[in-house]
Amino acid sequence: MRSIHCCAGLTVIAIAIAVAAAHGDATFELASVGVGSCNRHDRDQSYWGRLGDAVARRGKDKADGFVWLGDVVYNDHSPVIFVWRPDTLERMRGKMVTFRNSPHYANFAANRVAPGHVVGVWDDHDMGKNDGGREYELRAETQTLFLDFLDVPKESARRRRVGVYSAHGIPIDRKALAAAEPSLSAESKALLRGKEYSVCTILLDGRSGRDALGSNGDMLGPEQWEWLDRTIADPADELGPIASDAEDVDETAGAGSGTLFDRCLVTIIGSGVQVLSDEKPTEHWGHFAKSRQRLAALLHKHRAERFVFFSGDVH
Repeated sequence: MRSIHCCAGLTVIAIAIAVAAAHGDATFELASVGVGSCNRHDRDQSYWGRLGDAVARRGKDKADGFVWLGDVVYNDHSPVIFVWRPDTLERMRGKMVTFRNSPHYANFAANRVAPGHVVGVWDDHDMGKNDGGREYELRAETQTLFLDFLDVPKESARRRRVGVYSAHGIPIDRKALAAAEPSLSAESKALLRGKEYSVCTILLDGRSGRDALGSNGDMLGPEQWEWLDRTIADPADELGPIASDAEDVDETAGAGSGTLFDRCLVTIIGSGVQVLSDEKPTEHWGHFAKSRQRLAALLHKHRAERFVFFSGDVH
């Protein structure tokens, strides 16, 4: 994994997932994913074109995915420094639609990311209330706006949840892997055995079910904790079936069973606010220490491995 691009007005990290060849320093890239947050929608958006150019320079027509980690737009305003006021619902809707349809971003999402693989979770500013949690009275309405922005189907189960949490997977390209298989190292072949996805993402909503700051209460809420446990144990409902072709099956092909970490080569666990770092005065999971301990215990329970935390908010 490596960072390849960052620009003013938007924080972006690009990740390349690769495995080693049998000889020399050669690698075989399985997937490339962008992770971004804190987009100042009111500024010049031409940097989306530069991000698209960065994808092309890597020799790929499209990135395999792009993950939003909150503050897609700022659905509030600051009349006085450090004081934020929610916008009206109509103004929020206008901001979300305007940014989604802006030429630079629309071109990037449509032409530089694999179809259906722009995913994300919100943070406080795109939810609409600075430092807000489950007490925010317009949360349900702004959830609809956020899911509309991501083009989540109207019939999706995500539309019926209290929150925008979700999980996603980028299937391994079996044809490309089969062509590269003779040159892969024994260690790479062993690592890939049983894997169905090159990259999986677990996106945690730290707003919709969060208790008040200072309470050391709950970060996610009962429904999301239950979903997270169930999804890690068996991710089939969230990640969906993988189309298979008998001609593409090889010895590294997935077995279609096991936990999410068994099926995914690398897993991104995304959060709008920082999970591990707690030295800054801004919001973070450390303000909800019991929830952070519960998250660690849940990952330990499922023997989580090959995962990395990414968060937004701080920039």
